[in-house]
Amino acid sequence: MTSKPLKILIIEDDEDDAFYIKDLLKEGLGKPAPIIDHYSSIGSSLKTLNPFQYDLAMFDYRLGEINGIELLRNFRGQGCDIPIILFTGQGDQEVAVEAMKAGATDYLTKGKLSNESVTQSIRYALGLQKEATLRKQTEEKLRKSHVDLTLAHSELQASMKKLKTAQNQILRSEKLAGIGRMVAGVCHEILNPLNIISGHSQSLIIEKSSDPALCKDLESIMEEIQRISKIISSLLKFSRKGNMEFKKADIRSELDSVLSLVEKEMQLKGIETIRNFDSKNLPVYIDTDGIRQVFLNLINNAKFAMSDGG
Repeated sequence: MTSKPLKILIIEDDEDDAFYIKDLLKEGLGKPAPIIDHYSSIGSSLKTLNPFQYDLAMFDYRLGEINGIELLRNFRGQGCDIPIILFTGQGDQEVAVEAMKAGATDYLTKGKLSNESVTQSIRYALGLQKEATLRKQTEEKLRKSHVDLTLAHSELQASMKKLKTAQNQILRSEKLAGIGRMVAGVCHEILNPLNIISGHSQSLIIEKSSDPALCKDLESIMEEIQRISKIISSLLKFSRKGNMEFKKADIRSELDSVLSLVEKEMQLKGIETIRNFDSKNLPVYIDTDGIRQVFLNLINNAKFAMSDGG
């Protein structure tokens, strides 16, 4: 029936019945021969008896100090789930029913014991235990799968939340980029005529220096132009934030365009602008708006450092 000998516990107070049952077991189970522990009474040994060491237990209903059903309940109360077969007397159907309710795997009538009935009962009991073990293993796998699915669901929810946040950030970035492009376009459209107005105003200040009233008005215009330029510069910084565009350009041309914007203002302050560029083209990959701002900052710093002209 099994590759290793079964370890069987028998509790039977009748020595003749116990001897007969052991013979039936040895004959019915064959090789390897079962290992059988027999107790004729259990009262004093109950506290020290370890039922978990056995593969199967068989005991009589009538044991004197404690009956078989009480012993059965004691085993089950300890969490022992080994198959237990209870021996009952002839006509003890109520005892048999009570035993099954208390957790017995099977019951046998002592007056009808035979090699076949005992072997069949043991096979039945061990088969039920195997099914119960497989069921527990399956339930444990299902429980673990449920835990894994719950965890996976939580991780999926967290990933969906992160994805939603990322999508919102992308949409916001796209909106900001669109606004930035629009702002940059508007600013450039304003700067072109503003530079023309600034240039003409500076020329008129030089030409009409003899007319104080006109020069005062022109200086007011220049102050407003500078104020507008600062506003536009701030807007351009916003539009370019995180959105630099590199392209091939002649760095001399970019510097020359910046000098053209401030040259007349420098003349008014007595500062001479000298262009000493290399004759070779200097094409480089640059963000043209950014490099112009760098040149403008450097020129303004130089202008402020030359308060007496130069």
